[in-house]
Amino acid sequence: MNEINNKIIFKNKLNIDPILELYRGKIYCEIIKMFIVIITQNLGSEIFCVKKSYPRTLTNLLSSWMFILYSFETTNNDPFFPDNFDNIMPLKITLLDFCKYDNSNKDYNTIIDKIINDFLIFVKKQIDKLNKYKISPFYLNTKDNFQIIKKLFNQKRNEESISFYKFKINIGFGIKDKRLINILDNILIPIDVYNKLKKIYTGDIKNIDTII
Repeated sequence: MNEINNKIIFKNKLNIDPILELYRGKIYCEIIKMFIVIITQNLGSEIFCVKKSYPRTLTNLLSSWMFILYSFETTNNDPFFPDNFDNIMPLKITLLDFCKYDNSNKDYNTIIDKIINDFLIFVKKQIDKLNKYKISPFYLNTKDNFQIIKKLFNQKRNEESISFYKFKINIGFGIKDKRLINILDNILIPIDVYNKLKKIYTGDIKNIDTII
């Protein structure tokens, strides 16, 4: 790593920025949660439990649809979220296919149209929230808008004690999603791996934990 690359994390808000990625993660978790809530409130959860748990099935369904949307991208407004969610037919067809497991006589077309419409209204609000955060003083005007704390941590694995550095990232906004919190609470790097990274690092030593 050279000194120019090290500065990307602090200077170039369009490229590598852990805080912006965490905020995207926060937004995406809210979108997943609402997707599951809206669908199960209107269609129930049983039809999505045929092979996997319904949260996992619906999370996979949402991510698959997003990958389809990526293939129709014409611009690059955000590196993670699709530019638009107009191509709803793949999602609608998939939801209709799941409805074959429901024996009740319902107007699934109307129900699914409402699900997608309500969901897209919520998605737009969340992406607007992300775009506002990108230009907010909370993000732009804070030089050190996060802090990384590193502590030595020992763990027993197969009767062997292994030493890790456990990293904690302190940020200026709250995260409620348990999955994202769990990821942030378990950033562990074995000391031997850390030392190898440190050995090949050529930038300012005070930035090494941030870069890692």
